[in-house]
Amino acid sequence: IENSDRNVVYTGNGATSIWDYDFRIPNAESALVYLYEIATGVETTLDASEYTITGLNANDGGTVTYPKVGSPLTSDYKIVIQRNTPYVQGCFGHTE
Repeated sequence: IENSDRNVVYTGNGATSIWDYDFRIPNAESALVYLYEIATGVETTLDASEYTITGLNANDGGTVTYPKVGSPLTSDYKIVIQRNTPYVQGCFGHTE
């Protein structure tokens, strides 16, 4: 298996700031969180300082809190939480 990306997509509702994901993200570097502006189609990748993530390395997922401060996302936006980790299957005892 070369890559096994997983993601969830939520539409803002003006009230929610905590977003669930139900898959394993092994570490913060493997998390990709971005916003999608529905009207324009513009995607903006969030910097890790803009959100809080829990459940790293848990098989059943965790949560992303965005925004950390300020107003929750409106219905003009979608938030995408994605695992972006390459999975390479190797052979036992084989090295290159």
